[in-house]
Amino acid sequence: MTITARGMTPLLQVHDMPQSLAFYREVLGFAIIDASAVAEAPEGRFSHWVWLALGSAQLVLNTAYDEGQRPAARGEARQRWHGDTCLIFGVDDRCRP
Repeated sequence: MTITARGMTPLLQVHDMPQSLAFYREVLGFAIIDASAVAEAPEGRFSHWVWLALGSAQLVLNTAYDEGQRPAARGEARQRWHGDTCLIFGVDDRCRP
């Protein structure tokens, strides 16, 4: 049996969730579909993940670090290569054997 994918959503790891959300929402026009609970950290309040949509395009932003673990500067190699990007496929639950 083959699985029929309904869509694909990239998951991007971000260094600074508030800054990333500002870019995707205010500059590009994405809207929030869903988000994790708000966490408190030395760097401020944020959600660990946020699901966004713009028309039929969707993406998930995920914090690259837990609360209080984020380094002050972005990791240059991590930012350059995006080796931590994931693809999420939407499928019907009925596909399970």
